[in-house]
Amino acid sequence: MAFDERQRYQCLAQLDKPAWDEVCARLPDPALDPEQSVLERERMERLSASLKWLSAQELQCLLLRAEGLRYREISEVLGIATSTVGEFLQRALRKLTRINSENRK
Repeated sequence: MAFDERQRYQCLAQLDKPAWDEVCARLPDPALDPEQSVLERERMERLSASLKWLSAQELQCLLLRAEGLRYREISEVLGIATSTVGEFLQRALRKLTRINSENRK
């Protein structure tokens, strides 16, 4: 369990900074529409909280896929089978979908 937490932290440390910078760059200018800015910030906070429920492997696969890598490329980067990449992505999406539906209740 401690190893998984360390691996998750390392994954976030490596992949989260550039991804977070890109997200911040896409945020609307708060001077233009304060309400939209607040809604977007809340959406990002919910997403960040949801991502904490993923395993390190699921998170790595999801972030690499979000960066545009194909399954084969992700498998090469992580040193796992292409089918395993698909399994991790399916599990991640199921978890995120479940969390999102629970939050809407």
